Amino acid sequence: MQYNPKESKIVESMLMKQISFKNYQLKKKGIFINCISLNNPLQYQGWKIHISASNNNYFDILLIVIPYIVSLNVSFKVVSENGRNTMLSKNFPKEQTGKFITIYPQNTVQCRAIISFLNKSLKKYTGIPVLTDKRISENNEISIRYGAFKRMLEYDTEGDPVYSIIGRNGIKEPDDREVGHYKPSWIKKDPITINDTINIDSQTKSMLEKYQFVAALQFNNFGGVYEAIDKKNNKHVVIKEARKYIGGNSFKQMIPNDVRAIRRREYKALLDLSKIKVAPAPIDYFETNDGDYLVEEYIDWGLLKNIRLQNPVYYPNSCEKDYQIYLRKIAKIFENLYKAINLINDKGLIINDLTPNNVLYDPKTLKVKVIDLESSTKKDNSGNRNSIFVTPGYTEMLNNKEIPENDKFSWLMCLIDSLICRAQLLNIDSNAILLSLDFAKNLYNGWSELCNCLKECFINRKDENYSEVINEIKRIAGEADEKRSI
Repeated sequence: MQYNPKESKIVESMLMKQISFKNYQLKKKGIFINCISLNNPLQYQGWKIHISASNNNYFDILLIVIPYIVSLNVSFKVVSENGRNTMLSKNFPKEQTGKFITIYPQNTVQCRAIISFLNKSLKKYTGIPVLTDKRISENNEISIRYGAFKRMLEYDTEGDPVYSIIGRNGIKEPDDREVGHYKPSWIKKDPITINDTINIDSQTKSMLEKYQFVAALQFNNFGGVYEAIDKKNNKHVVIKEARKYIGGNSFKQMIPNDVRAIRRREYKALLDLSKIKVAPAPIDYFETNDGDYLVEEYIDWGLLKNIRLQNPVYYPNSCEKDYQIYLRKIAKIFENLYKAINLINDKGLIINDLTPNNVLYDPKTLKVKVIDLESSTKKDNSGNRNSIFVTPGYTEMLNNKEIPENDKFSWLMCLIDSLICRAQLLNIDSNAILLSLDFAKNLYNGWSELCNCLKECFINRKDENYSEVINEIKRIAGEADEKRSI
């Protein structure tokens, strides 16, 4: 039976039907529904069994697992209807993702029996790897971890609560939930014999043969971004991960219906732009059993958001020359960015999520490149808005039903942000942006005309307003070019 997201509270209804007359207590807590057996008191700690799933097979797996667990009168918890989508979202803790069902066996013998049944019954299903656990099955649907069943808290030196378990000597110790740590050091044996030989798929093997991972640049639930070295030429590259089955309802109309869809879209965009050199060059793409990996050019330039740290507004002893130098620098950067945007739009692509976090600039030449094109769309095929992730303060998409035809407004907000750092107020109090521009134009006479143009453009947003801004930017950048040539 396929899960139908339109059916409300289907998980809760199914649970109520299964546990009726079975002496269970049902409690909702956060995104979970806890089903506590009143016949078999919950232990303080032990081996937990986690059952993973995907958006498409979650309900099918529930229908197999829950009747069996209830027949044993074992306590368990499941992710609720709304919680399932939350768990698959970008900002959900990656360490907790994939734990759709958690089973609390009474002892190690029962744990072995449950695992044996589940291994046979769930063999055809696949799930999300649970990063804190030891995998039991090849398809990631079953995993285990030793930890607390009941909430036991200790407090660190700062007074912050720490999840705990009772250690070997009867003293509480941290219940370590870090990635890869599935049991405390004093637990020597796993509940079952686990084959530690990992069957690596051909795509993963090829990637690891070609690239050596050297650093993690960032993480979220959608996947990590890594710095790596190409073993063939010793050049640095960036590898961007997209975890299989992660994404939730935002991706239900895409193929595949998870975050891999936007990573593949980004790769296609980079291929389309490769000849005009306004974005990192695409190098490789791998579709592994656990997710997709985009390999792209590593560019050792500055992030546009950091240019604001050079803004003389923040330094009380700044002189007129400091304001002039900063203005000419950002003028040249934004002239180049405007050209890059036009080239991208001329290629039939809309960036959609252009922010100071998504632009690199060369500190020497002030040339720019646009990065993180996962939300880019074709002009002639805007696609599903749900799969376009934008940053508040830099887009009109949050207010308009239609996807903009170009990225001029985002460029405008990035420019305003480089002067007054107020873009985040766009969807809260846009009048504060206008007041800040009035303040900024009085700080230095050379900023006055640009601030007036920005203010007029922000209010009206017509083509002639954008032309006035870019002409003023070109004038200021031209002065900078003349000064450098002298």
